Amino acid sequence: MIKVGDKDPKSIADMLEEYDGISAIHLSDEILDLKAALSKLYTTVVFIVIGFSIILSFMILLNLSNILVAHRMKELLTMRVNGFSNAEVIGYLVREVLVTMGLGIMLGLLIGIPATSVIIRSVESDGFMFLRKTYASAWILAVSCETLFTLIINTISFSRVNKVPLSDITKY
Repeated sequence: MIKVGDKDPKSIADMLEEYDGISAIHLSDEILDLKAALSKLYTTVVFIVIGFSIILSFMILLNLSNILVAHRMKELLTMRVNGFSNAEVIGYLVREVLVTMGLGIMLGLLIGIPATSVIIRSVESDGFMFLRKTYASAWILAVSCETLFTLIINTISFSRVNKVPLSDITKY
């Protein structure tokens, strides 16, 4: 590292390149530009991964919710035939989904926090490091997004229960 003061760093670099034994000269501005480009690339990759994880989460939750309703349709229709209202039948499903979602969130946090630490450490290099501080707001946002996905998807899936006529109980 050479501090050049108020002289032009490019002219000093050109002068130093004339000497034998100097294999490389990197100006601090070039290094900062490289780090900024690398940071922008990481940010882009993170947003792409987040986008795909949102799509994957939506698809998995919708599929599991549809499977739950399809497998339990005879039981749900039997409940309706026995006098339960649609709200009670859907409430039965919602309680089960809420317990499962709560267990999934707790397991996700227990595994996610150490996994994030391992991933961050493995992506870092000597010249590029990340802040390793864990922000509670990020985990709260993740839990909120998962809760929102679950509500939207279950609203879509559970609406099928209301649309099936009671006479269709023999089909299931």
